Amino acid sequence: MAYVGSKEVDLVSSALRSVTFKQGVREAKKRSPQSYIFHAVSVGVLSLDICRAIYNESDVGRQLLSKLADNYGMPYEELCFYGGFLHDWNKLEGKEEGAREIMNKLGLGGREEFLHGIAAMAEGSLPDNQHLPLWVSIKLADMLMISEINSVNDVFKHVSSRAYQDAVRALENFGLRLGRISATFRLFTLIASRDLLNEVINGPGYYPLISYPDGLVFLRRRDAPPIPLSKIADVLNKRVFTSSKEEVESKVEEIRRCLNSKIKLFREMNIDVKSAIYKDDGKMRQVNEFLPTKVCKPFEDIVGNLDNAAKLEVARSIIKELGDEIPYGVLMYFVHKFSKSDKDYIRRGLGISEGSLEYLESLDLQRAREMLGKILELLQARYPLNAQGIDKTLQYYVKHSFSGDVIDDLPPINEKPKNYCVVCGMPIYSEGSVRFVQYATELGGKSEIWVPRERGLENIDDIRDELRVCPICTYEANALKSVAKPPYFIITFQPGVPVSLLEIIDFEQVDINYSIDEDENYYSAFKRMGGGFNPNSPRVLPGFFSSKVLIKASEVIESKLSRSTRLSKSELNKLLPYAHMISIVFLTSPVAISSSIYEIPSTQNYVVSVTSAYNYAFINPLKFKTNLNMLYALSAYSAKYLVIRSVSVSKDELDNNLNSMVNEADLYSTVDPSLGILSVGMGIGTPIELDARFFRNLKLLRYILDVAGRVSEMGKTIRSSIYTIAHVLREVVRSQDVTKYDVVGFLRDGVDMFFRTSTIIHDKDDRIGVSINAAISSLENKYSLNDVQRAKVYSALEDLFESLYEIEEKADRSLAISIANTLSNWLYIAYKIVTQGDKS
Repeated sequence: MAYVGSKEVDLVSSALRSVTFKQGVREAKKRSPQSYIFHAVSVGVLSLDICRAIYNESDVGRQLLSKLADNYGMPYEELCFYGGFLHDWNKLEGKEEGAREIMNKLGLGGREEFLHGIAAMAEGSLPDNQHLPLWVSIKLADMLMISEINSVNDVFKHVSSRAYQDAVRALENFGLRLGRISATFRLFTLIASRDLLNEVINGPGYYPLISYPDGLVFLRRRDAPPIPLSKIADVLNKRVFTSSKEEVESKVEEIRRCLNSKIKLFREMNIDVKSAIYKDDGKMRQVNEFLPTKVCKPFEDIVGNLDNAAKLEVARSIIKELGDEIPYGVLMYFVHKFSKSDKDYIRRGLGISEGSLEYLESLDLQRAREMLGKILELLQARYPLNAQGIDKTLQYYVKHSFSGDVIDDLPPINEKPKNYCVVCGMPIYSEGSVRFVQYATELGGKSEIWVPRERGLENIDDIRDELRVCPICTYEANALKSVAKPPYFIITFQPGVPVSLLEIIDFEQVDINYSIDEDENYYSAFKRMGGGFNPNSPRVLPGFFSSKVLIKASEVIESKLSRSTRLSKSELNKLLPYAHMISIVFLTSPVAISSSIYEIPSTQNYVVSVTSAYNYAFINPLKFKTNLNMLYALSAYSAKYLVIRSVSVSKDELDNNLNSMVNEADLYSTVDPSLGILSVGMGIGTPIELDARFFRNLKLLRYILDVAGRVSEMGKTIRSSIYTIAHVLREVVRSQDVTKYDVVGFLRDGVDMFFRTSTIIHDKDDRIGVSINAAISSLENKYSLNDVQRAKVYSALEDLFESLYEIEEKADRSLAISIANTLSNWLYIAYKIVTQGDKS
């Protein structure tokens, strides 16, 4: 049985503190987005988990680990964790020196055995029999994190290879073997995965190790029986058919809303039922006048996804609450609005033969209330509490969705399906399956939608009543309103993630924290970005059988987002500022922002990525060669978002400004990634240069310009040139009342010359020289420059026009001119920064 507690938290925290942020985000693999910190911590955690299993299940293993703990002077848990954590120290930028610094921070200074002995166990041979359990644990832990693994089945190809067969054989001698369980991925299994982990996998003799995209690998005692499918089915059955108080109350409220819509008429019936059901012209009223179809849905449509006990609870609540006040209304609802598929069930049970409202004429208030009691008896007969075993549709799902080290002890399903789910296509064996109209209601939509299995718009009303939805899809529809309300941040891990790590990492709601500091320790960055350790956190939804984490956007952002199965561009633009924070919290892992759980973050890139339905070019991981640069680019977007939000006076203006920025950034980034970072989209100038709010953000703007200088050589050149010129301008501009033209007018003159001579001067150096001279001449017409200042400006302009020439070659003329205007704007911002500082 796995154990996750304060020991793991303490060890992982100390590991994060020992590594700088720059070291932590460094790539651990050549063809994988695994960061050093994720890989090292994962191997450390897995090594600890394997050691624990050996300690618990083998007397020999326990004795060896205890002796190793005495020899090394530390608990065996720390020995196993740090041995795994340090196994790849040679991938650090500082190599051995960097590893020694980390060891000093871990309190392992001078322990050469960690550097050259224990760390080598991951890829080396067994040094001696005394180290056998430690060697087995570190070697197999590293194997489980091989980047080529894409499936639980891939693990066992490595298990049988010569490189690991001795370790596997030794593990079996300790009475343990590796096992696997594969699971079909869908929202239902993701939500239920914690229940499955705790109630099925965490049984005696079982030790969960690591989650992959299609299942979970665990250790089990050699004599431990395979996992029975009936146990899985029982857990999932309780999840689907056990209703919460909130669900029951929402159904009661729906019926209450129906009856209250005509409560005045129902109260009139209490006084004189006959006059209430007849119009002034003597004609009897229609049922719809009392129970309008628009707000009054059939009872079985409303409660179709609840378990039998909850269905009865809904009925009891309505009868208890409104039965005395409007007994005729409650009676009419159950008689006329009970079920679409069995319309006359209540009518037959009450002995009512009339199809209209005539039966009400002979009922006094006392008799109407008595009939409500009879209705409860009829419902108890229809929804027996002892008749809900494991649903057959669910049995079918379990039989066809789970495989591996399992045993199928579920009864065979020999009958033909009663229907097929219109949503997922699965056969339905359940009695009284939910109609599609109710499924659509649960999603907050309408039933008159295009269904691919039916001919377009043909007899739509008849078709929708025949269409059925399986219990699992109905459960998922309810989940989309609460526990899994879209949109989401979806974090995935390559190749997988240790279960013990997945259980403890939490993301707390924090304000946008845009800045990255390479030199702070990773734990500090982790905390600053909202990271924490909290087993069973309500904010994160881990998929223990799918190697991912779901975080509802509503847990992160305070703005109210619409629930939709399609993420809008406006929503994406407002969620993207948090992407780098969430990636960092989950140890620099790929992130997707989506309204669909099936949109999985890309793990095929060599650096960490953020993906969405729109996949903006300015954050395309192919443009950034390292995890660090990718995170910088994302953090720069956060800073730009904060700037734009500060100058936008309404939601619509914010949406428009953000949309302008991302469109321009996408265009600019086709030339160079640094230009995508410098794009702010609104055209910094005209109204904004007069907007004091904009220049309250100098600290943010400084950061954006600094990031542009980090992500590419062109960005480095542009940043250096702009700041060089800005510092000279600070020295030569004497007036306190300076306009934007006073600062950048000379550069615009040079840029104007540059583009006007494009078809006249064909030699690159001559054209750049003419443009520089035009700019210098314009500048000296306004200000006096000494030789040193003139030389600095000349050199900076030379670099700037070299970059502009390269931009022109990569882009069309209009885009190059637009970028040149942006660079002029950044010169004005840099001047503000160097003259006013960044007190913002």
